[in-house]
Amino acid sequence: MKSLNKSATKTFQALVNQMVNDYAKISRSSSYMPVIIEKISENAMGKLISLSHYGVQNGDLMADPEVVMILALDGFVYPTSIRQDYLGTFQDAVKYNEEGKIESYQPRLQADIASFANLWLRNIKNQQNL
Repeated sequence: MKSLNKSATKTFQALVNQMVNDYAKISRSSSYMPVIIEKISENAMGKLISLSHYGVQNGDLMADPEVVMILALDGFVYPTSIRQDYLGTFQDAVKYNEEGKIESYQPRLQADIASFANLWLRNIKNQQNL
């Protein structure tokens, strides 16, 4: 699987380090949407972490986007899914079995999600002054 690049991994780790009780809301600029980071589960590979922005439409919270990443036991970060509610899309490149082990994954889709996450984390770093 394709992991985050070094710069994006450093930014991701800075966000993870701000988590208290597996959650953090980072909002250092009123000009940009807050960043929400939370641990959603663990499996055989490591911790699954959700990174997201949320907006509100007709009173409903809308992910714009949400990317789930594996903070793996090997020290790398692997983006695995992306959800964009305003577009009505959800793409999941990794499927797990009941034991939490990878059952299948789509390499091209996972690489595309990782490329997006690299760019998005660069923007988050700049927007949130990390």
